[in-house]
Amino acid sequence: MISPKNLYFSALAGCLGLLLALPASAEDGPPAPDYAIGLASYAFPDSQRDADYGAGGHLRYGFPLSDRMAIEGGVFAIDIKRESDSDLDDFYYGLGADLFYGLRENALLENRLTPFVLGGLGIFHDDVKTERDTGAYLNLGLGLLLPTGTERLRLRLEGRYILALADHAPARTDPAISGSSFNEAQLNLGIQLALGTVVVNQAAVVDLDGDGVSDDRDKCPGTPAGVPVDINGCARDSDGDGVADYLDECPGTAPGTPVNAKGCERDDDNDGVGNSKDQCPNTPEGDEVDLRGCSIIKSCEGDCDQDGVINAIDQCPGTLPGLQVDPVGCVIKEQSVVLEGVQFEFDQAWLKPESAPVLDKVAETMRGQPGMVVLIAGHTDSMGSDEYNINLSKGRAASVRRYLIEQGIDENRLRSQGFGERLPIASNDTDAGRALNRRVVFEVLQIGPGEIQPEVTP
Repeated sequence: MISPKNLYFSALAGCLGLLLALPASAEDGPPAPDYAIGLASYAFPDSQRDADYGAGGHLRYGFPLSDRMAIEGGVFAIDIKRESDSDLDDFYYGLGADLFYGLRENALLENRLTPFVLGGLGIFHDDVKTERDTGAYLNLGLGLLLPTGTERLRLRLEGRYILALADHAPARTDPAISGSSFNEAQLNLGIQLALGTVVVNQAAVVDLDGDGVSDDRDKCPGTPAGVPVDINGCARDSDGDGVADYLDECPGTAPGTPVNAKGCERDDDNDGVGNSKDQCPNTPEGDEVDLRGCSIIKSCEGDCDQDGVINAIDQCPGTLPGLQVDPVGCVIKEQSVVLEGVQFEFDQAWLKPESAPVLDKVAETMRGQPGMVVLIAGHTDSMGSDEYNINLSKGRAASVRRYLIEQGIDENRLRSQGFGERLPIASNDTDAGRALNRRVVFEVLQIGPGEIQPEVTP
């Protein structure tokens, strides 16, 4: 008849032989690092020991043989408690080695859920009051390695079955028992810490852009070689403007400042003055500007603004073409001029970009005469109902007024009104006539603060 001890030995030898026969790895990979193990233990003693439970722990060190196989050596200690007689509590400790085998490829390289088996042997010393024993032990176990948030640290849960070969020391608590061995089950929980450099298996983890962040975690794939990245694999953006440092030509942009693709403050009119400082947005392309972003009136001979007053005596340079001026070149009141070139989206009140040059000239004229008050009058052709045309002309006049306010003209100097189709200047029976009737008129109401403004009648 085969004894339980012999059966256990046979099973242990078979398992160890199977582990040794298993391939080290499915494919060659980077070396796995050594590792340390710390485990808390809860023991379930067998019935021969007249014991209730045990508690202790393991300290072990792992020497990898491959990416899934290792030799683990270390010590353990267990304190066995007996409620019937605490003086006979059983304390034993041991020194031994196990062969570890992970049941997933790259078990010791990748921080993921990995089942494992182990088996090994060692020596132990047992102490029960005045009785002491030293003997051998054998054990088999299985468990799980559980992932954590770091590559180096893993949780370890394992169960072991231990067969200890001793004399009579553990049995002396019950004279009726004369066995020379004992066994117990252990439940162990703790951590496994990789030591040295953790080398990630390139066969399992891909990092196509070579930034050190694997593709499965890289939120910015395709980062150029050599560019510093954060933990998400994205290039650093020190000023938080949405443009990576390696592309940012204007580092240190103030928080909240809209920037262009180069990380510099937006300059919509391309005059070299950023939007936040530009007091004259939409400056015509090619104009030389001052620090405010406003066009500089370039020196020219004769009459630069072509108002009939030579530069030498012109006190109001930059007058809008078509306006009448006094002998010193300043606009006189009670006159109007059609703003040629002001255009709107079809059937809408939105200004088209090509309207900017003429409206910028209007703004320049009003800046030159701070007391000027004007009316922006909108007119339409006769297509559509009278109510529709009134509303459309009001909206268009208001859009022009709003644009001039954005150029820095005081809103109190600007009035707007829509007249619809009521004041045509050409026949509405032809396309050419209707085009002339669709217009915006700049009407001077006042040139100084003390003047009386004329009535405006629709």
